[in-house]
Amino acid sequence: WNYLPEKAAPGTFEDFRKAVFTLYPGASTDHQFEYSDLLAVIQEWQQKGILSLTQWGEYYRAFTLQASFLKGKNIFSELEQRRLFMQGITGLLKQAIERRLEIKQPDHNSSVPYEMKDIFEAAHHILAGVGNPPSVRSSTASESISIS
Repeated sequence: WNYLPEKAAPGTFEDFRKAVFTLYPGASTDHQFEYSDLLAVIQEWQQKGILSLTQWGEYYRAFTLQASFLKGKNIFSELEQRRLFMQGITGLLKQAIERRLEIKQPDHNSSVPYEMKDIFEAAHHILAGVGNPPSVRSSTASESISIS
């Protein structure tokens, strides 16, 4: 990097940074994540299912990292981000989250997705009780989610 003309020439750090990035094709932060990458995260967690706080944290971090980047690039809106986030949550956990949010926000417009922070808090509350009776066991999958 010491021999790049941009280092010796008067200019900004941004000019130098761009010159360095040209040496590493594919390293640009402009294309760090693609929409298809986010859809792959959603699909992965749809298939795995989220049964613990640890898994919830993994899904939340993976989704938030990529969605924040893409939203910052105006790939989708806040409402679309919320819709996509809920798509990665399935089964009894999704039902329990929806039930809890309906109770906590009875006047919520059902055509507008819940805010991410509200979904996060509901899931955290529900999963914090997993493994404690009473729990509901799904007949189609090995998932157990407390709905209290």
